[in-house]
Amino acid sequence: MTDVEQIRDELSEPNPFAREPAPVASSVFALAVHSFTRWPVDAWAGIRDGQGLLRTLYWIQGNTLGQLVAEGDENSLKVTGSVQQISNISAVHIAAEVSQDDFVVGRGRRSVTVKVDGAKDITVDVAQCEGHLREQANAFIDTLLDAVR
Repeated sequence: MTDVEQIRDELSEPNPFAREPAPVASSVFALAVHSFTRWPVDAWAGIRDGQGLLRTLYWIQGNTLGQLVAEGDENSLKVTGSVQQISNISAVHIAAEVSQDDFVVGRGRRSVTVKVDGAKDITVDVAQCEGHLREQANAFIDTLLDAVR
């Protein structure tokens, strides 16, 4: 079984030059993730808040799509979310911003908006993510598109 600190480390930015990962995800948020998922999951995407902390997590595990949203500070973190069956997805709207210049060939920044019957829409926009969170968001989009085909 994965422990809370392993989840925190995976959610946080890996830095080969640092002794510890940057605190993108707090131990409190990782505890919430541990409480509601069977980590490790098949794919995940995380969105940071204004202070740079991971406060929204989307994940796919098997035939489920999950979402956790945290509000508040570390002393009083309120976490809400939902878990839906992939079969309840009614549509996935896709978009991309593609640019090309002398240095980068055909680099696209994708986004998806997932429409789930009876639930709030889920939007993952790679342009909102940096570093390892961008890589995870792209992997999440790939896994999602494979799941609904």
